[in-house]
Amino acid sequence: QCHSRRASMNTKENYKKNIDDAYIVSLLEPGLYHADGQVDDEVYVYGSFLQSKMYQAGVSCLDCHEPHSLKLRAEGNALCMQCHQETTYNSESHHFHKLETEASQCVSCHMPAKNFMVIDSRRDHSFRLPRPDLTIKTGSPNSCNQCHADQSPEWALGHIKDWYAKDSFDFHYGEALHAANIGAANAESLLLQLLNDESQPAIARATAMRSLTNYLNSNTFQIVYTATGSDESLIRRSSIDALSTMAIADRHKLLKHLLEDEDKSVRIHAANILAPAITINISESDRETLLKVLDEFVTVQKLNGERAFSHVNLGNLYANLGENKKAQAAYETAIEKENRYIPAYVNLADLYRQMGMEEELQSLLLDAIEIDGSVAVFHYSMGLSLARQKKIEQAIEALQQASILNAENAQFSLAYAIALNSNGNTDDALAELKKYHQQHPMNGQILMTLSTINRDYGNIRESLFYAEKMLELVPDNPQVQEYIKMLQQELESGSNQ
Repeated sequence: QCHSRRASMNTKENYKKNIDDAYIVSLLEPGLYHADGQVDDEVYVYGSFLQSKMYQAGVSCLDCHEPHSLKLRAEGNALCMQCHQETTYNSESHHFHKLETEASQCVSCHMPAKNFMVIDSRRDHSFRLPRPDLTIKTGSPNSCNQCHADQSPEWALGHIKDWYAKDSFDFHYGEALHAANIGAANAESLLLQLLNDESQPAIARATAMRSLTNYLNSNTFQIVYTATGSDESLIRRSSIDALSTMAIADRHKLLKHLLEDEDKSVRIHAANILAPAITINISESDRETLLKVLDEFVTVQKLNGERAFSHVNLGNLYANLGENKKAQAAYETAIEKENRYIPAYVNLADLYRQMGMEEELQSLLLDAIEIDGSVAVFHYSMGLSLARQKKIEQAIEALQQASILNAENAQFSLAYAIALNSNGNTDDALAELKKYHQQHPMNGQILMTLSTINRDYGNIRESLFYAEKMLELVPDNPQVQEYIKMLQQELESGSNQ
């Protein structure tokens, strides 16, 4: 309970039951963890440990730590040699560094440290292998280059390959999570590969399940629905998110059994997602069950009432129920509690959009930008608002600023390019898209936008080029295959050259 990044659900600690009945444990979310699950923000060890082979093998905290003295059970590499064979692992033939140096310590490679609050050094407890290849693929750090900061990941990868005679590396869940984070065209297939492999850590599969929210279709539905009955509470909770975009009647039918889940984190999340079912024709017993668990959800938010996130959660609930005034009040309270809490501004702005209150929306965003103009999503939301009001030149400026502030978010870049194109600046739009394609070569939306704008502009060969690149990423996609056939026919007909 103390060593995890989580939100509390109980008025007093509950040490005997499953942690997911007392706390909402954070998943491997961007901002908290790097794409491969390494620590980014302060996450207090537990989420890292859940990723480890140690945890999966039954190792516990007490195997390494004395619970009362707070000391380790042994010093240096001797701690690891309680389980690992010394002649194999505590040798230069394994770590390729001089014995009795810091570089030869197991923790230097397998538990890299990061400082929080300037001086609080905390080691990553996922006990991972150094993977410079993942740095190249996902941008996640690796322990080799943390020491050899003057060298490239490619340099480190070359040494790993030479030392351990490796030409290739096993699939890592970080590849799937990164693909989902950047909207890569092959994200769906990688997420499914991860979810179908039960040897992978549950917290990683739960994070992948949540990412399937954007990929719910006939290929993914069955694995998502099956996950609602998983033995892992983190996966059951994430399956709720994955089904959250379905029509409310279908959503209620598929998820209502989770309103009686043994773990409160699952129950109240299901209630929040199913809240709009109150407005449709469901049985009286189903209505009573839903209302009962919604009361639990509201109680949990009030328990955390000193934090902005709890009021945003309440605002989202009220917005889903169509109670816009209560939603507005909740978001405003969140801003009063923490005036730098970004989701409060974003959700209130979206509520204003739904209510047609564009002037209030812009006033809110101007206040937000004044507080912190480095937040890209504020400029993005402003750009969309201006575009809705047909103020295209101003919208382009705002969207450009969002794309500059967060070049990793392809959605911001796409919106800027589309705005340019809609304003007649097609050449500029295509130039920007080509630049984004170089930064995000796996992003399917960028490829298809390049293809469609070129087609509309009469560049059929260029359009076909990007469509075929898209097919390389998703070779079995029938829509892309059909689109390419159409382009080929147009090219052969000679109607456009």
